[in-house]
Amino acid sequence: MSEPAGNLNIPAGMERGAADKQRLEMSNSHQRAVSMGALSDMQHQTTAMELIGLQIWHAWILKFYFPLCIAIIIMSCMWAFIVAKRSDYDDPSGSWQGCLLNADYVYVPLNSTITQIGTQIKSATSNLALCFIGEVQDQTCPQDCANALITDCLSGLTPPKVQASDIQLPTGHFMDGFSYLGIQCIIFSSIAHGVLFRALRHPSWLQSTIALMIWFLVAMFTYYTVGPILPVPNGINSTFVSYLIYTSSYDKFRDFNNGDNHCHYALRVAWAYEILILLVCTTVFIGVILAIYAERIRYKSPNKPAYTHLKYTQIPLMLSGLAAISYVFFLAAKITSSATELAAISNYDVPNSQAGKGFWYPSIWYPFAVPTLDITTIVGICCVMSCIRGYTIQSLSAFRLAFMCSVVYGLSIYPGLVGAYNFYDFNNFYSDEDCKNYFLGANTSVFGYPSDGQAQAYCQSFRMSIVAITTMCFAMHAIAVACAVCVHANVNDGRGSLEHEVYDFEAATAFHDVASERGSFAVAPKPLLSRANTNQGAPAPATPGDKTESGHAAPQLTSVYTSNPLST
Repeated sequence: MSEPAGNLNIPAGMERGAADKQRLEMSNSHQRAVSMGALSDMQHQTTAMELIGLQIWHAWILKFYFPLCIAIIIMSCMWAFIVAKRSDYDDPSGSWQGCLLNADYVYVPLNSTITQIGTQIKSATSNLALCFIGEVQDQTCPQDCANALITDCLSGLTPPKVQASDIQLPTGHFMDGFSYLGIQCIIFSSIAHGVLFRALRHPSWLQSTIALMIWFLVAMFTYYTVGPILPVPNGINSTFVSYLIYTSSYDKFRDFNNGDNHCHYALRVAWAYEILILLVCTTVFIGVILAIYAERIRYKSPNKPAYTHLKYTQIPLMLSGLAAISYVFFLAAKITSSATELAAISNYDVPNSQAGKGFWYPSIWYPFAVPTLDITTIVGICCVMSCIRGYTIQSLSAFRLAFMCSVVYGLSIYPGLVGAYNFYDFNNFYSDEDCKNYFLGANTSVFGYPSDGQAQAYCQSFRMSIVAITTMCFAMHAIAVACAVCVHANVNDGRGSLEHEVYDFEAATAFHDVASERGSFAVAPKPLLSRANTNQGAPAPATPGDKTESGHAAPQLTSVYTSNPLST
């Protein structure tokens, strides 16, 4: 008689087989986890090698960059030497330096002024003589008396022949600015390469470094100080862009000193100097590309850190974006004013003998001031960059710095802003007609005797400048409040202000001769980095002596992360 199915006795051998099968599946699962860890390790190692490769590329760029800096310093010293011996090079027919030195001068045209006075005296004399002749014809006085009066008295009113030299006024600073421009370029580019050098070894800095390097690249071409807020040409500092515009054409030099000059050679020397600066700018541009590529590598890495988010960090970032956009419009306003002034000067072709009131200048006049660094612009840029860094790595200390910079900016901007508004209101720049009349009237010589269209361009640049700075001032005040709220809300959370991430190359043991190791890296990898300071990553490999549930030795995985360079 058969027994019920539920009461069937399962042989002991079959139970042991099922248990062994279950243990085998668990062992395979563990091996798959270990294999995934090995894959993650390989990705991690590849990321490290790519970052080291970018470090090598940057090292080659620096080898090209440093000789350029030496050449720029030498030529900057040469310009300063020429300025110091200005009197030896004043004659443009005898030296090429004279062409560039004479770009500083405007002239008070005494000869033409004296000629105009003489013409007016002769006209008055002629009118008086006609008056007496008319009286003679009316027989109010004898003919002989009238002739004697004209001969003996009115002839004394003939103006004497006077020769006077025009008065030179050194209002421009071409050579001084040219000399300082190279040093300013080296300052900006060296800081840019310095932060890139650090960011490639501390990839958490990469995002804010990209923004900072882009600003340095822009500043090397168009670093305009905040003051003066209104872009009056003789108050605007020289920039690389203004020099490029000025030296872009030889036409203005062709007829200088009646064509007796060596200006063509002078322009070649100036172009050589500008080419060196352009090459330095190119190294910074390539550095920006390297930083963007390094950030892409870090972003795609499975081991990139996830920072603990602070509270209220989005508003400072958005306000810093508003400040950056306002600064771009401010630069556009000053570039417009500079280009308009240079165009007006080039179109001014009135000869000295016909000059009227105001100044006279040759077409080679360069009207701008010497470049300089000002605290207001620097702290404004520092504030924006600190907000970007604070958000990208959620750093509380960066927001503290942004708060301090925004306060300093607000305190330093008010005098210039108040003066600009008063000037704008006093001259009624709200009216297009009054605004244009300001540039076409008594002040026309200061602005290069502009045409009607150029006067309109001046009006637009003045308005754009004051709106941009007002917006930036508002943004900075708002950043101060937003950063204060952010710091206050997070100061008691106990979170560190700066965390190292897995790809930070902190210790000397993290560096290896990549050139010699790259070829054998896949065969015998050396320890490069540690993931001990990240919460991400693959399961830890089995250690010697571990066994599976079946009693077999666990498969071993030789980890390439056998040391932690951050702990040294």
